[in-house]
Amino acid sequence: MTDNAIITVIKPDKDAREIGELYRKWVLSAGDTIRLAHACGKRLIAKKEQVGHGNWLRWLDDNADVLRFKSRFTAAKLMRFARECALTAHLDEATAIAYSRQLWGNDDAANSDNDDLDLDELLRDEDGKLTPQARRFIKEERTRKVVEARDRRDAREIALGAKQRALPQKKYNVVYADAAWKFRLWGGDTGMLKVADNHYPCMRLSDIASLDVPSICADDCALFMCATVPMLPHAFYVMDAWGFPCFNPDCFDDDDPETIAYKTNWAWVKPKTGTGYQNLNQHEHLLLATRGKIPAPAPGTQWSSVIFAPRGRHSEKPAAFYEMIEHFYPNLPKIELFARKARPGWDAWGLEAPALGGGGP
Repeated sequence: MTDNAIITVIKPDKDAREIGELYRKWVLSAGDTIRLAHACGKRLIAKKEQVGHGNWLRWLDDNADVLRFKSRFTAAKLMRFARECALTAHLDEATAIAYSRQLWGNDDAANSDNDDLDLDELLRDEDGKLTPQARRFIKEERTRKVVEARDRRDAREIALGAKQRALPQKKYNVVYADAAWKFRLWGGDTGMLKVADNHYPCMRLSDIASLDVPSICADDCALFMCATVPMLPHAFYVMDAWGFPCFNPDCFDDDDPETIAYKTNWAWVKPKTGTGYQNLNQHEHLLLATRGKIPAPAPGTQWSSVIFAPRGRHSEKPAAFYEMIEHFYPNLPKIELFARKARPGWDAWGLEAPALGGGGP
């Protein structure tokens, strides 16, 4: 170093010093901030489970003044952070910053097209309206489910079509039918998600009516026909087509009630209401039509016209229907049309009808 060398001392900028001090304080508190956010998210998850599905958004709105969240997305972010991140005992600076970015960075669920938050947390905006994101998600989900439902139905029909069997060459005194009615729901493609076609192949009314059921009915025969409330006219039409006059006005004769095959019906009442347009359906019908000299139940052995029984799987009828028919006609040959399971003492016919060893059609 020469005598003429000049040593320059740079005096720290006051603003830089203060900014650096703030940063060091933030780094020291970042770990605590992340832990508090994680704890907040866990409490929110527990609270959502407590208030139950459907009440969560209302709870957030009712307590907005206390929570002081910027929006519902704040709660959604905290809950996702608590679910996805497992905190360690020590958080270094890099980890704390990464977690902070994950919480409050550019992955804002309100603006992201790829967020994976619970739809219930993002369904509506602060005005209670569906967000564009929720509308898009719902539309895509409905479209996907409709396509899947159609594919499942088509595959099932192809597989079951190979099992189609002709009606047996045999006469029966008791015929029990739960026809595969085709019932179109309102709602366009989305109605496809609820129709019976998703569970088994259905048939048009004309195809059901044209089945050669009369060929298996004995001269003295009882026909038990299941029908939901909106399908009652269809059921009477089919019974008439199968040789049990009850729909054709030409068959009505006030002087001879025996000209009408329809005799009575039982109402199956379910524990809870279902769906409906004019009302909420809670019952179905089991219709009875007879021809010839089929005997009525002995006095004192009749069942009540109302049968209380729980729901089963889709379209499954209560065991009480079989039990009542067996009680009335324990010795007569019986067949179930459109059967989906075997029952001792019965023959079965239909696409899903199981083969009965030694006794099936």
